[in-house]
Amino acid sequence: MSIGPVQLRPARDSDGWSARCSRAALVLALGLLAGTFFLISPAPGKTYPGAIPWAEFSVLHRLTDWMSLGGRLVGVRGVEIKELVFHLAAALGLVLLGLRVLVVPGTFTIRRLGAVGSAQFLLAGWVGLSLLSGLWAQDAEIARGQGLLYAMGLAWAVALGQTFSSRDLPALRWGILIICTVGAALCLWYYHERNPYHNPGFPMGNPTTLAPAILPGVLMAVAELGRSVARWCGGRETGAIWAGLVALAALVPLVWCLELTHARGAHLALLVGLATIAVCLVGRRTRWVLAGLVAVGLIMGGAWWFSSSRLDVTMARGATIRFRLYAWRYASELWSASSLTRVAGQGAGAYPRLAGALAVRDRALDSAAFMGEIVEHAHNELFEILAEIGLLGGVTYVGGLLATLWGAAALLASPSRKCSGGPSSPARPHGGPKNAEVQGPAPPGRALRVVFQWVVGRSAASADRWLHVGLLASLVALVADSMFGVALRLPGVPAIFFTLLGAVWAVCRAPIEQASSGGSSYPTPVGRIRGGLPTGSITVAAICLSAAAATGWLGASNWRGIQLEYAASVAAEQGRYLDALADIQAARAVRLDPVRQIAGRKLALECRFGLARQAFAACLSQGAAASPTARQTAIRLAEEAHAAAGHLSLTVPSLTHTDVIAARTAEWLAALLGESQPQAAREWVEKAEKAWSRQRGRTPFDVETLLALSRYRRPLGDYVGLVRDAMRFLHTQSRDTRRLWQTSLSWLAQRPGFEATMQRLLAAAAPITPQTDPDAIVASMAPETERLAAAWRALGGQYAAAEEHAARAAALYQAVRARLPEHQSVALGEQAEYALREPGDGAVRAVALLHRAIAALPQVQAQKYSEAASPLRLQLCLACLAADQVDAALAALHLALGEQAEQPAVVEQTLHRLLHEAQEAGMTGELIGRIRGHLCPRFPNLCQPSTQPDDSSDAAAARASGRCAVPDIAAGPVRRETVTQLLR
Repeated sequence: MSIGPVQLRPARDSDGWSARCSRAALVLALGLLAGTFFLISPAPGKTYPGAIPWAEFSVLHRLTDWMSLGGRLVGVRGVEIKELVFHLAAALGLVLLGLRVLVVPGTFTIRRLGAVGSAQFLLAGWVGLSLLSGLWAQDAEIARGQGLLYAMGLAWAVALGQTFSSRDLPALRWGILIICTVGAALCLWYYHERNPYHNPGFPMGNPTTLAPAILPGVLMAVAELGRSVARWCGGRETGAIWAGLVALAALVPLVWCLELTHARGAHLALLVGLATIAVCLVGRRTRWVLAGLVAVGLIMGGAWWFSSSRLDVTMARGATIRFRLYAWRYASELWSASSLTRVAGQGAGAYPRLAGALAVRDRALDSAAFMGEIVEHAHNELFEILAEIGLLGGVTYVGGLLATLWGAAALLASPSRKCSGGPSSPARPHGGPKNAEVQGPAPPGRALRVVFQWVVGRSAASADRWLHVGLLASLVALVADSMFGVALRLPGVPAIFFTLLGAVWAVCRAPIEQASSGGSSYPTPVGRIRGGLPTGSITVAAICLSAAAATGWLGASNWRGIQLEYAASVAAEQGRYLDALADIQAARAVRLDPVRQIAGRKLALECRFGLARQAFAACLSQGAAASPTARQTAIRLAEEAHAAAGHLSLTVPSLTHTDVIAARTAEWLAALLGESQPQAAREWVEKAEKAWSRQRGRTPFDVETLLALSRYRRPLGDYVGLVRDAMRFLHTQSRDTRRLWQTSLSWLAQRPGFEATMQRLLAAAAPITPQTDPDAIVASMAPETERLAAAWRALGGQYAAAEEHAARAAALYQAVRARLPEHQSVALGEQAEYALREPGDGAVRAVALLHRAIAALPQVQAQKYSEAASPLRLQLCLACLAADQVDAALAALHLALGEQAEQPAVVEQTLHRLLHEAQEAGMTGELIGRIRGHLCPRFPNLCQPSTQPDDSSDAAAARASGRCAVPDIAAGPVRRETVTQLLR
């Protein structure tokens, strides 16, 4: 039996399948957006710092449980589920595309490439270069992961662009508007009930992603409002009024939420989106004038914003501007490192791995601008792409976006292009004059329509035009936000961005298909196989389905890595380092995000360090009775941790504290080998000192590093410099660390030549004044020199001189508040401490100084301000008691304790600790007795003999015996006692 060629299905059947695929793509896109907004994966028991406890019958609490599927979805950051949703949507989108290729002939055609095809071709080149960059990148694993993330995003956009139809655009627009509005309402609800102390980030994770995520909702609402006005002007449709009211109501939570995020990049992107709407709707001549005015306005507004941010002495926002300038410069340096990097870049995902190594000097001079250990992203998508894959990657990325905008602009310029699903403007009669009106009675509201056309242009009066304009403005706004933020690199926003990109491609695709088919619905393909399907369709469908399987497998593997990453973090917190190491190594093999890969490597090193620490502690506890097996195990684990630290320091230079682990493990090895292999022990001591020195080069003011270096043999001037440099961030350390620093200073002050060294340092700092350049003030260490001199004078009882030095330090810190925002308050607090020890009116002066110190703190957020002010308020309580201001002292104590002030036992315990620390600091017994006299009538337990501080504590015994953590300069190698103290 012969089988002849099977005829293609009629065009109406293809159109029917096309419509079904479009509806399926619509459901998939809306499901992706809903999952992005309304699914979370929080770690159990973890929440924002200072969050208000849940009410007993809180509806929001139950709702957040549902959003995490009853706690079944967990992750380290709480938003990883959004990655899984995006990856699964990309896989299903490719499956849908493969099915459409089989049932709808002509889904892909290359007869005419067009703007959409050009955009997809260029962005495919961007993805391909990212994947190939692993060949020349120093870290192929990170490059592969970043390239695959790009590929899955583009795959979703291509699938949506080929399966979605413009007839479903109104439904997509309303879906985006509703989802964004509900997400904004949830954000407001969570903000006011749960955590009003921080800029809101729920349900997207943080303000950086929340603000751009709701931008499409804002712009879609504006476009719908304009469309409703256009429809009402065209015929006073009742539906137009209701649609406009809904859009206007949606703008309330959307704009409110956007304003609460305080995301300036998103605000600027919103202005760009609104400008895009205006430019697309006005006439050609007006468009150029408006574009020029918008450009001038953005330049002038940006200049003013940047200037005002630099002058923001509270450091509330100025630091973010400075950090972006630093991050952009690092991207430029990485891109221009060599001729190869200019063309091909450092490799995909290389920025977070390398940029931190370029920030050493900037961290030292402007530490307030840096919040994390590594510089994760460039805060400019184009700059980061140039640093990663060079000029080739930048050209393909920008070219793809420009081709997309070109296609959308051509669509908007076509007067005949309409979108089904909404009413259109009356058509001009065939053959009539250009400005002829449609025959019939004039529609009501004609005067308002004329005014509307005069304001936004005649072409904007078409209601359908607003659909395309809102979609295009949303895409442009997200691109603009990516030039100042990192949202496209974090979970959530990439799903929205690529959905909008695919929708724009879908809207622009129909004219190209019609042109390539000569006016028919689809071109007639050639080369059929026996089943009647085009040979090319089978090939393309097989490619799509294979890509779908690969995308689904990668997404599932990445989610498995997320679960292992969480399990490893929990095990590490519990001290189960062996389990944590196994989990994190398995997670690293399947995680795609470069930042999370770096975090996994860091956690793996910390687990090795924890294993070595446990083994070393066991050997120390057993002493000479430790078995050779236990000692060899400790040596092996310490050597492995030391080698891993050295390797990670080379492969990920952005990690700033890897040399700390190398130094500590070297010291442990020196202690373990000290008796059996003295030569090897000395070599490990040398390695430890070199590691500490490298660490100081990377973090010049790390207190732990500086105090560790003070245990090694060096000239007296270097010792003094170490102790002085440690003062910059000493106030952020624990009380035990501050006591160790004080002990080190006491030991140094007894060394011959210390006074002469201090005089030389003070002479070098004398020319530095508050009028000096801020960089010079910070780099000269003049404020810390004055504070060190004040602490030295106070050791000798010269409190008046100490107060003068502290006052000069406070004046210098005031000049650099943008760089060191809390340090003026720290210096004023130290000045108050010295004033309190002086007889006479010293207590009154201390109270005034502490009020100044509290007022000088940066008021960024109420909770952070309270946390920073708490130690100063406790100090103010003691000063007020010394000045016989009991009520003021108790008021300051209540502010410092917050809700705990309602517990009498906590208040008494705090007062007892304050008096005990004051006695240790040298406050006279007469003054302490007078303070007790004020407090005992209200707090009788303070006068009980069992609660009165004495000098029999371990700390007092250590002071009496002169024991300190700093060995003698001639002590030689690190001793076992020193290592024991380090371990503790």
